[in-house]
Amino acid sequence: MATLAMVLFPIPTVPGAGDPAWIWNNPVTSGGGMDGGNGNGSPPLPVMVGDDGLIGASLLERFFYGMENNKSIFFDSEERAVISQYPDILTFRLSQYAEQYGGKPDGSTAFILSEADQQLYPRFTELLRNISTFVEQHERVKQALSRHTNLPWSKIKPLLKFGAGPKIIIRNLKPEFGEKAYGHTVHPGFPESRIEIQDSFVRGLEVSTGTREATAFLLVVTLLHELTHYGAVDGGRNESRIDEFGDDFEREILGTTIIRDNAGRLLVQFNKLN
Repeated sequence: MATLAMVLFPIPTVPGAGDPAWIWNNPVTSGGGMDGGNGNGSPPLPVMVGDDGLIGASLLERFFYGMENNKSIFFDSEERAVISQYPDILTFRLSQYAEQYGGKPDGSTAFILSEADQQLYPRFTELLRNISTFVEQHERVKQALSRHTNLPWSKIKPLLKFGAGPKIIIRNLKPEFGEKAYGHTVHPGFPESRIEIQDSFVRGLEVSTGTREATAFLLVVTLLHELTHYGAVDGGRNESRIDEFGDDFEREILGTTIIRDNAGRLLVQFNKLN
């Protein structure tokens, strides 16, 4: 199983309890056990959720249920097999990792802003925190994301959760991409994959009054446009020079592509149709 885990998860440069490969590749511990543990160094299996609807469920089933329903963290069949072989120690480590990093140790970057950006852009931070709810409330948007990324909703949902999807970088894109730049995706990237958003629109959201909703809508659509590019890579879609998966996504949900000058009108139109 160690070989499987090494394939599924990256090897850290410094071993330690917070490193993804250490979590998966060191399932056996020694010592006197932890409080409530089994005496061989394994901690007690955490109870992630209450009893409602889970009467008779095993503690391992409760772990998976809590991760999926409370944290939007999903495990594939191979990962479940590893966890099931060492349930005590791995469920504990994965729970601790999820609390600290907001996801599972699968090598993905985080759909987060730096602490400094969260302080600087509180409205944009709140928008990011609620984008998953927005998508779930609009079935047409959810289906379009799935279609243009070639990913099932179960794979897209974790990418939308604050703290579990692509890293967001706010910067001035215009010198590099021109005056019409709204967003840009680097995936896979070095040193990290990321979604970049034009800083002037983020700043505009923070200070706007009458145009706040239109600016927020522009940013939501732009984020989902870029997430389409990001997800399409994971979904195995090859984007040629004549393809533009993000624009295709926008046309499906809006009938056209969004720009600063039509964002207000498209928001009104979108609200009428949904």
